[in-house]
Parts: sequence; C-alpha cells; structure tokens
Amino acid sequence: MKFKGKLIALTLLIATLLFVYRFQPTVKAQPRTPGVTVGEWFRYKVEAYLNSTDENATFPEDLILLGESILTEVSVLKVSDSNITYTMTYHFENGSQVSKQYWVDVDSGNGTLTMTFIGANLTEGDQIYASPEYVNKTIDSQYYYVYAGGFREVVGMHYTEPITDGLHGHETIIFIWDRMKGATLEFSYQLYMTNATYTYNATISTQIIETNVWKKKMVGTWHGDWIRYVNVNFTLISTFKLVYVPEFLTLYNQTEWVINRVLYVNDTLITFEHELHLENGTEKTYILQVNVASGEGNMTAPGLITPIWFIAANLEVGDNIFDNPWSLPVPINRTETFRLFNIQRRINIANISITVDMGSGNLSITGFMKWDKFTGVLIEAEGYMHFENQTDYVDMWCSAKINATNLWGETTHTVEIEGSPFEVTVLSNTSVYEMSVNTSEKALIFNVRGLSGVGFCNVSIPTSLMWGSTWEVCIDGQPIEDVTVTPGDNYTYIYFEYTLSEHEVKIVSENIVPEFSLTTLIIMLINLLTVAIAKKHSIINKNK
Repeated sequence: MKFKGKLIALTLLIATLLFVYRFQPTVKAQPRTPGVTVGEWFRYKVEAYLNSTDENATFPEDLILLGESILTEVSVLKVSDSNITYTMTYHFENGSQVSKQYWVDVDSGNGTLTMTFIGANLTEGDQIYASPEYVNKTIDSQYYYVYAGGFREVVGMHYTEPITDGLHGHETIIFIWDRMKGATLEFSYQLYMTNATYTYNATISTQIIETNVWKKKMVGTWHGDWIRYVNVNFTLISTFKLVYVPEFLTLYNQTEWVINRVLYVNDTLITFEHELHLENGTEKTYILQVNVASGEGNMTAPGLITPIWFIAANLEVGDNIFDNPWSLPVPINRTETFRLFNIQRRINIANISITVDMGSGNLSITGFMKWDKFTGVLIEAEGYMHFENQTDYVDMWCSAKINATNLWGETTHTVEIEGSPFEVTVLSNTSVYEMSVNTSEKALIFNVRGLSGVGFCNVSIPTSLMWGSTWEVCIDGQPIEDVTVTPGDNYTYIYFEYTLSEHEVKIVSENIVPEFSLTTLIIMLINLLTVAIAKKHSIINKNK
C-alpha cells in the first residue's frame, strides 16, 4: 500500500541508514571531488509501498515525503570544494509539490541527505565516502547501461544487513550512480522485520527518467511501423577464416527486397522483424534488436560493416550515432533536406572515412549512411571496409536504399462495411495506422503519430463511402477549425494539420454508406418478392 504518513514506526532506522548520515571525518582517504555543476538537474520516478500490522507509528519526514511522491527532482544549487548543496522537489499525485534544501560532502559523507551524490569517477573497490563509518560500504560493480536515454558508465553498491536490537529481519539497499557525475541513477530499498507484536515490510525505489546533463536518445518508431528496402547487398571476400557471419548477411545478395517491421519498443531498445524476400520467391524472417543509445543488439555482426537500420531520432550535427566507448565514433556530419515519397524530409548524413592501425593490421572504412532525422530509420547506405596485415586481408561491401514506408508519404488503407471494401488514401508526413469506420457516427477514424513538429494529412475519401456538403475533423475528440475540404467526382479531399505527437483523428461526414451492402440489399429484395409471391398464391388458392 502507498505511504500515507502514519503507518510504521521504524524510529530512525531507515532515516539513519538512508538519509541522515551526519558523521565527522576522522580518517582521510584519497580526496573525492564533485562531478556535478550548478544548474544540473535529475528527475526520478518513485515507487513506494509498505505493509504493516502496526497502525500507530510514523516515518521520519523525509521518508514520508519520498514515500508519498510519484516524482522527485534534484537540482544542484552550489558546489564548493567537496560540498554539494541541492534542492529536492517532491511531486505528489494530487499535483502539489514540496521543495527542501540539502547538502552533502562527497569526501566525508557528512550532510543532511547523503548518498544522493558521491564523488566523481570512483571505481570498483573504492569506499563511497572517506570516513571510517563507510568502510563496509564500497563500490562493488562498474559497468555500462542505459539511463534516461543515455549510455552511461555506472558504479553500484549493493548490501544486505540483518536487523537486531529486539527485531528480526533484514534490509537490502542498492545504489547505482553515474560514474562521471557521481549522481544517483537508481535507488532501491527493501526492509522486512518483525518483533513480538508487529511485522513491517517496506519497499522504496527511484529511477532517473530525465536530466539536462546528457542528451536523451529517443526512438522515433513504434509498433506497426515498417520500412522496405531494395538494392540490399553484402559482399565478403576474405583470406581469414571468420568465426561467425549471420545467415541474413549471406542472403542479401539473393534478396529482391527487405522489410523491417517494428515489433516492440522498450525505452531505447527496438525489436524488429527483418524479412528478406529472396529472388527465388521464398522469404526468410529474423528477429533483430538494436539499442539506439548504445548500439548493442544483434542488428549487425560485431566487426562487420552492414547497414545500420535504426538510430536515435532527432540527432544533431556532431552527435555520435551511438554512445559506445569501445567502437569507432561515427558522428552526424550534416543535415540536408530531401524529398522522399512526395514529402520533404530532413536527413542526417554520416560520411565515413576512417583509417586505423589496429596493431595486428591496418583497417580502412569508407562510405556514407543517411537516416531520416525525425524517425531515425535508414534511408540509404553504401560502405566499404578493408583490413589487411602482412599475410591476409578482408574486403566487405554493403548497400541498401529505402523504397517504401508507412512512416510518411502516400499510404492506402482498406476499410470494410458488411464485407464491402473501400480504399482510403492518405498523404502525410506522419505514420497513419489503425483506420476504421463507425457508421453510426458517420465517421472515418484513424491514428497519426510522429515525434515532434507539425504533422499534416491530405485524406482522399471515396464518395462511394462518405459524402455530403458538411464535414468535421476532430483531433483527440476536439473539433478543429482549419480544415480544407475539396470535393471531387469520385473523392473528397480533406486537408488538416496538427501538432505532433500521437493523436486520434475522426473525420465525420454528412452521409456514409449504410451498414448493409448491395448484396445484402439484393437479398432483402429477393426475400420481399418471395413473400409477396407466396401471399399472391395464397390469395389465388383461397379464391378458387
């Protein structure tokens, strides 16, 4: 159950362990320095639950604030020597908020609300603060992970301790900090304890969701989006015995076209279906993944140059396509405007020209890749890689070019009424999906989706489906005024714009084809005629 103030009396146990380390340092280790600067902020989602048989106890104020919050925001106010002064703003479910000011010395651990920050660039095995009270609290993990859309190097501390002094149980604490900044990324606290009368359970967890310290890598595609490519090639010539080459790469030269269908999006991870339509008429399908922040996944084979199908959306010139410390940096070199599928698009371009002495040989990579800026999908790629040493070499070429997508351009959607199909065409700079009709509302309904900016639709509706002199367009249930309606003999053309992100569009007409089709009408007429003929025969027989 959610924290509600008076619930569990843990005295100062949790407060002491988590929030109010007020120690005076007596032993100095290697000095620790802050990694944050004034003006930097970190925003966290909060989940807090507890169960207890004791109804009369209370938590310390800071724990109550955290437990009742759904969101917290930490802002750095002042950095002086090893001291950080910051505010924490607690946001509550009812829309209200409370701000409090705290401080911490990242060298000693002294402060009013500690562990929110530690020193920058600590490594595995380091004590989190220099004071002897923290001798058993050391960094026990160091790795890379995606937090708030950034691929970051992190350090962690995990420990479990038994509860004593008349109570029985244990507590488990996990802190994950950004190594460069020393700021908390994730915090988890679990407590279970009992005494002769009561049982106490508490769980608190926070995780960073946004910050102004690093740029958040964002996915620009969603479930149901698809992109088709032609000119897909991959050529490999090698005197080395390569350990592993994925099957789909070896099949590219036998492929007429490739379709990538987005299956799932989880934060910065895209899972997609990679379907190859081969020249012999058969198809092969593979499930691939890529993390647009780190570049991790099975989208490409390590060490090989292949088309990079997805990167983060809205990258700027100078941004690396992946935040990956162990690969060669590939930045966006320039952004240009191209007309693709009758829509003006902004295209991010990476021109690649790299020569590296690998120690065991020389590596050179040349080529280019183009991605749509607002979705991060590949537009075109050509690449060549050559590696050689004194005895052997490897040559690789790759290429791919987009030729259709539902993310923008002209798409055709089929809706049915009583088995009768009607084709509606939409020209849009956004993804258009899940189109249907509601005959009782005389409405055509569909969804549009895009990352940012202004979207537009030009919808061609058959007059055999909907017609009339009055039309209304609603975005998320609200009518809009700026709509252009152009009538035609066979189609009515509806143009309107909207601010992106994701919306439901409803186009309402004066008339819509009834729910029964022509076939149904003929059957009804036949039934009526049959009834009429039967009645006529009945009358004739009576007269006889």
